[in-house]
Amino acid sequence: MDRRGCAGTVLLGQATDEVIKQQLADLLGPKNSFTPQLLQLFNRKVKKARRPVAASVEEDEEEDEDFRQLDDEDEDDDDDDLEEDAAPPGCDMQLYENVLELRDIKLETEMKATALKKEFEELKKEQVKQTGLEKVHAERVQQTQKDIQKYQREKQQRANQIRQIVPVTASQV
Repeated sequence: MDRRGCAGTVLLGQATDEVIKQQLADLLGPKNSFTPQLLQLFNRKVKKARRPVAASVEEDEEEDEDFRQLDDEDEDDDDDDLEEDAAPPGCDMQLYENVLELRDIKLETEMKATALKKEFEELKKEQVKQTGLEKVHAERVQQTQKDIQKYQREKQQRANQIRQIVPVTASQV
């Protein structure tokens, strides 16, 4: 994926995040008495139960580190009086389930955006590396062309210095 593709996808992810927040606002409505609790539930960071299959061991280590960070953040959230397993008393279960679903979608898009940003940074590093290699190769090509021209001159000079006897008849003179 090139730079423009990654950047476009990141922008699409940001637009999706705005759409999710708008859906949440529409879902909760202006006069819902459970809005603070449900917003707190929506904004809570939780680790995902299922993890995407990693392509390499290095990515596994990075993901493990990410999940450890999420665990640390979750420990900070343990003070909350809101439990995730049950809806606030008196709250509609369908509304509660919809908020959880929107949160899962939000977390999934955030994970995808993070992965895309990492990929984008890797592509930028690779481009810088390739640009440097291109410059080195261009310099080598120029030096090689100069060496070839120098060799051709020297060869021609040596050829000009060679004395040869050529039999010539009187009519050719």
